Amino acid sequence: MRDFVVSTKSDHPPKIVLSVPHDGLWTQNFTGHFTPRENGVGGSDRFVTPIANDILVYCQEKGLGVDMIRFLMPRRYIDANRPAPGMRDYAKYEETSFSDERLRVYYNAYFEELEASIDRAIATHGKQNILVLDLHGFVRGRREGQVTDFDVVLGTCHRKTIRYGEPDKSLGGHLSKAGFNTFTPGNADVLPGGDPFYGGFISEYVANEYEVNAIQIETEKRFRSQDGGLVGARLAQTIGDWLTATF
Repeated sequence: MRDFVVSTKSDHPPKIVLSVPHDGLWTQNFTGHFTPRENGVGGSDRFVTPIANDILVYCQEKGLGVDMIRFLMPRRYIDANRPAPGMRDYAKYEETSFSDERLRVYYNAYFEELEASIDRAIATHGKQNILVLDLHGFVRGRREGQVTDFDVVLGTCHRKTIRYGEPDKSLGGHLSKAGFNTFTPGNADVLPGGDPFYGGFISEYVANEYEVNAIQIETEKRFRSQDGGLVGARLAQTIGDWLTATF
């Protein structure tokens, strides 16, 4: 680990890169050390990492190379799923990535590790043969005041982060067939009042900069609670089954 970034690398160049940007430590650990973000959600995506880790272990046991990059800096101080001040997409987002300039080094460290894994994957397998999965969590019925009943939401910025084939539709179909109520992205909003699951900065950034497929995966709270370990593990295995069969 360096600069609050935990990077788990496959023994051989990966085809899958997992991003877990909101796996933060307790905010109270840093009280008085840094200036919090001016605005934006401050909580972490609790228990997303066990799902990501289960996917990684399952795939590696099947011989599929997977890298996982986790960010431990509390989201109250840094949201890596938002562009840094000075980046061209900064004004596009209402929520800030960080407000304390001293935190830029940690923000950069996350992307350095993420991009190093993507570079390693592309060098061996080619752009069209890898997939970046950006893992997050949501709470049913609480996204921007709109009621939803999804278990899993796949965000692709209205399919702008899909460069080759239809992996989003394939994954969505696989999850749905396994019994998970899944929103599969299309070219329209998921809800009449707008699309709160549009997809975030990381998936859009890597798709644009590296010309690879990227999908943001949002998992509902019950799969991430301490009591939901078994259903979370089944979700991870279902995703792992699709990855090993597809890549």
